[in-house]
Amino acid sequence: MKRLFFLVPTLRTLRQINQELTVTRISADHIHVYGGSPILLQKAHIPAASILQTTDFVPALKRGAIIGIFLSAVLTIIYLLLLPENVQLNPFAMAALIFFGILFGSWTSSLIGVGINNTMVEKYSNYVNKGHYLMMIDSADDNGSNIIYRVVNHHPQARIAGATAT
Repeated sequence: MKRLFFLVPTLRTLRQINQELTVTRISADHIHVYGGSPILLQKAHIPAASILQTTDFVPALKRGAIIGIFLSAVLTIIYLLLLPENVQLNPFAMAALIFFGILFGSWTSSLIGVGINNTMVEKYSNYVNKGHYLMMIDSADDNGSNIIYRVVNHHPQARIAGATAT
């Protein structure tokens, strides 16, 4: 999946793009808009971006799980090396320790990630603060160029801001 970012200057243009995308069978679940009043976006039937799209929450969650696996595996190995020979460790206890490490790493990293803005949101925050919008569209990798072509050619006032992998 790929997340496409577009800079859209007005609510009217945003509404037109949203309607055009829904007609082309892009689900409203794949469209997110950052900026403006959430109430105005809701009245215009445009999905506002949530904390999942505007912060570093999801990438931090993934990084935390990987770090948690690594650290809990290292701690489990150290624990096994320090155990006396006559003490046997239940395999369920080892699995539980690794699972706890994954959960703990994910939890702590996601707490940090919630406080950090998405890099694209941060980059265009001045544009959004001036009353404009940052539109995010999630698409399959093979459909991204079609969406870019449709938005930019049908709405010349909208500009492509970039793309990231999701």
